[in-house]
Amino acid sequence: MRILSAGGSPVATVSPSTQPYRYVRQDFCLARSFRNLDDLNAHYDHWRTRIANPRIHATIRRVVDQHFAEEKRTLRPRAIEFADF
Repeated sequence: MRILSAGGSPVATVSPSTQPYRYVRQDFCLARSFRNLDDLNAHYDHWRTRIANPRIHATIRRVVDQHFAEEKRTLRPRAIEFADF
């Protein structure tokens, strides 16, 4: 199983709004394949908890896990939005 974009090609940068996902795309997805969705989730969970979140973020120069723990106290649930069909 390979991660593909909606167009069927390997995940690629489509617009500036996809920039926050470049780290995941380049450091987790690139050159990996998975047996199934459960295998992908297991690999992602390991990568996120052991590699991505314990690292020092290049922009904020802080450990991601520590920064999120502090930020989490001020976060509120997002309001539910209903689509107008």
